[in-house]
Formats: sequence, structure tokens, C-alpha cells
Amino acid sequence: MSESTVQDSEHKEVDVSEFFRRGLPARPCSSFDSDERDTSSDQDVNSTSRPVSLLYGEKLSEKEARTLRHILETNPSVKQLTLWYASMNILELIFGDMEKPLALEELGLLYVDCDGHDFCLSLSEVFSNLRALDVRCRNQAPCIVTGDGGGLVRSIADFLLHSRTLQELALWSDNLGDAGAQVLADALTTNDTLKKLEILDGTQLTSKAVLTFANALVVNSALELVDLSEVDMQEEEVLLLCGEDRYADTFKRVYTVWKQQFLPQLTKLVRENRHFPDVSVEVTSSVRADLLEDFFNAVAENNTVRMLHFYPSGKTFDALADGIADVLRRTSTITNIRNLMRVEDDYEALIKVLSALKDNRSVTDFTMVADVLTPEICRSLSELLASNKTLTSVNICECAEIAAEHVHAILQGLRENYTLTDLTVVWDPDDDTEEASEIEELLKRNRGLLDRAAHFVKRGGDVSDVEGVEALKIVHQSPGLVETLEKLTGKATAEVRDNIKATFTRVSC
Repeated sequence: MSESTVQDSEHKEVDVSEFFRRGLPARPCSSFDSDERDTSSDQDVNSTSRPVSLLYGEKLSEKEARTLRHILETNPSVKQLTLWYASMNILELIFGDMEKPLALEELGLLYVDCDGHDFCLSLSEVFSNLRALDVRCRNQAPCIVTGDGGGLVRSIADFLLHSRTLQELALWSDNLGDAGAQVLADALTTNDTLKKLEILDGTQLTSKAVLTFANALVVNSALELVDLSEVDMQEEEVLLLCGEDRYADTFKRVYTVWKQQFLPQLTKLVRENRHFPDVSVEVTSSVRADLLEDFFNAVAENNTVRMLHFYPSGKTFDALADGIADVLRRTSTITNIRNLMRVEDDYEALIKVLSALKDNRSVTDFTMVADVLTPEICRSLSELLASNKTLTSVNICECAEIAAEHVHAILQGLRENYTLTDLTVVWDPDDDTEEASEIEELLKRNRGLLDRAAHFVKRGGDVSDVEGVEALKIVHQSPGLVETLEKLTGKATAEVRDNIKATFTRVSC
């Protein structure tokens, strides 16, 4: 019996079309998804007309693995694949000994179970078209002898040395360690295509790993981001990296969480525009008031910071709330405020910040969570929603339930708001209640307007499309429209804004 006959026989045991449809996500799930990527459940396994994303969230059987291999080898339209909980055996059945490169552009291998063995999948020429790779591996054999991060790190380092397409890499490995970080950093001194590296579990790394990657960045000018946010930086490395000229721009490309003891160094970096656009800080009420005030002044005066994030290290205190409110009144460039320090007692702190948000025209995403909703918070939120046309996402409470009178107060403002698309005021809302249903319906209305306006602009703005014209008139100033069009078209922000302005001007005449 020929090899092809054997393979055909195996695939008959698994309905290929049904298995293929099972992998089609209900909604786009990738950073590079667009309306050109087919995720509809009626897409045929043999169709090659449009790019396809496949996602399998459960363990695959050996028969299913062979079927997936067959699909990947015969259907070049599969551009993205995400697999959860695969074993090394399953990965070998899917990818082992392939002779031709796959068309895959993005691959996610999430929580691969090595079952005490080393990661042994070769990331070879078969993945020569990959643009993005996300690998998360657990239960690997300990690297007692080599101490270099094990097979996964060695395989990725080798891939970095040879890949001419990879731009994004996310890595979670229970074997990484500082030695593994050195292996990756050595490869990065040669690689010139990677733009983004995320170390998803940096708790295994010491502060020396930050210095290791900083040395690689001195040589590598292509990398735009190295995410080391889980690495606990220590004073020796912080002072060295902030003090030597060769590391002058390190923190423009290294993203980390700054402890309050390093506020002076962080403030200096922000003032000198030598910091990554996302600024994350871990502070407590014990922080020196003058240092915190200096930091907030630096952020408010800066025009390159885009996100201000406070790590959950306690509860919100007055000086922190005052500083955030002051920044909101002064900034015109920050788009995301994430204060993950809970509001437990002093609810005036949240109200103070919500009040400052009313006149802000740059922040689109806001998080500052209270443990309960009070009538005063709800009234303040309602006033904010009625006046602010910039916010697209608000999270202020994750309590178990919300009183009907509180919902009524929020609805008064939400009914006048057409740009907010995500609102969290309760952790698990009872969708059977009339009030909760109306909140969701209004958010759904806003999402529909945004989607309709975005596609209207993308398709050229035909004035005969009455619904498209009306949607654009309502949301033409929404930052959410810009973001949606960027994803749909792949165009830069400036070009998207020009397209929106030109289309709006034409249909308004």
C-alpha cells in the first residue's frame, strides 16, 4: 500500500471538513486579523481564496494530529494556527519531518506538556514564513547539566539565527533562567528581523538578565520591545543601566515594572524622553510625597507616554489619586490609565479621578476599580459618560452584583454616549434583568455604529449608504474608529485619520 493511500485511509477516520470547521474561531483572534481573514464557519477546507485562522483549544488525538498535518500541507490558505495543551508526541505528528515550508505566518503553541522530557521540536525551514511565534512550555526536563534553558530555548535561538521573517516572539518556559536568557540574547546580536520579544514568565530571571538583554540591544537596532515586566530589577543593575552612556536608550525598548525606590531614576528617564511609552510603577502609601509629585509632573509634561499603569501593590491612597487626576487634567497624549490598586474605603478618590476625566480628550481606556459601587460613584460615572466622547473602555468595579438604582443612574449617561464599547461595573451581571440588558444593548449599539462607520470609510464612503453616513457622523471623532480602521486596513494612524476626515467632509457637504 502506498504512503498516500495510507494517509487517505487515516483521514477517513476523521471528518476533515468537520475538523477544519471546528478550528475556525467565531471571531478574529489575532493582532493581524482583518476582514480579509476568513473565520466564518462555512469556509471550506479546500478553499484557498482567503487566509484562514485555526484554533484548537483542547488536546488533539493522534488521528486529529495527522488530519491537521494533512490540512496544513494541502491548504496554503491557513495562515494562523493556535494549539492548546499539545504534547511533544502530537507536535511531532503534526510538524515532524515535513519536506516543504508551510504557509503559516503566525503560530501559537500554548502550554505544551513535555511530560518531563526536553522540548525536541525543530523550528526549522518548515516555519520559514512565520511572522509571529508564541510558545509556552511546561514540565520540561530540568537543565541540570547544560543550564542553558533546555531544548526549547536552544531551538528558538537557532530559529532566530536563521529566520528572515520572524517579527514577534512570546516565550514562557519553566526552564529559562539567566543562562537561557544569555542564549537568546546571543542570538539577538545576529538577528535583524525581530521587533518584539515578550518573556511571559520572568520570575525565573534575576535582574542580571535585564543587563544581558540590554547588552544585546546595544548591537541590535531592529528590536523595538523587550518585555521583561515580570523581572524584579535590583539597584545594581538599575544604577548601571541608567548611568552608562552605552545604555542611554535601553529603557526606550525594555518594558519593566518600576519599584518605588527607583522613582527618581524613572522620573529622570521620563523627563529626558528615554523611556518606553508604557510606564508601569509599583508604589504604596509609604512612598515619599515629593518623589511621587515629581514623577506625576514629569508624566504630565511628557508627550511620549501613552499608558500609565500602577501595579496592584495595595490600595489607592490620596496622593496617588491626586496625581492621576492632575495628569488627566494636563495631558493630551496619554491614552490608557490602568490603576490596579483597589479603591476600598475612600471612594472620593475614584470620584475625583472620574471628575478629572470629564474634560480629558486623549484617554480611551480607563481602569480604577472600587470594591463596591456607591450612589456617588454611579452619578459621577453617569456625568462622565454624558460628557466624554473619547473613552471606549471603562472598568470601575468588579463586584458580584449591582443595585437597580445604580444601573438607572449609569444608564442616564450611557444613553447619551455613542463611543463607549466596553463597560465593567459588575463582575458577573445578571443578563436577565432589564437594566443590565439595556447596558449591554447600548454597548452593542455603539459597537455596531463603530463597525458600520469603519467599513463605510474603508469601502470609499458611498453616499448612497445612508446607514454608513449616519454612523460616521456620530462616531467620526472616536479614537475607536481610528483603531478599528487601522486593523481593517493595515494603514498607519496618520493616513487613517486623513481618510476619516476626507470621507466625513465629503458626506457632510
